[in-house]
Amino acid sequence: MVFDDGRRALMIYDGGDADVPSHVVDLDGDEADWVAELLHSRSLADRLSAVERRLAQLIGRRS
Repeated sequence: MVFDDGRRALMIYDGGDADVPSHVVDLDGDEADWVAELLHSRSLADRLSAVERRLAQLIGRRS
């Protein structure tokens, strides 16, 4: 979960109330990226590369 203020947390649910996590683990940015990589999400390096490619495309259009 990424909160509006930028905090990140991993929420763990058990068989009880599906709307209330049984545990909440606060994560810093590096930890959140590590968890994302473990879950087969795009890594920070992949996301940065995509931003760099998009920026290069935008700059190329302005020239």
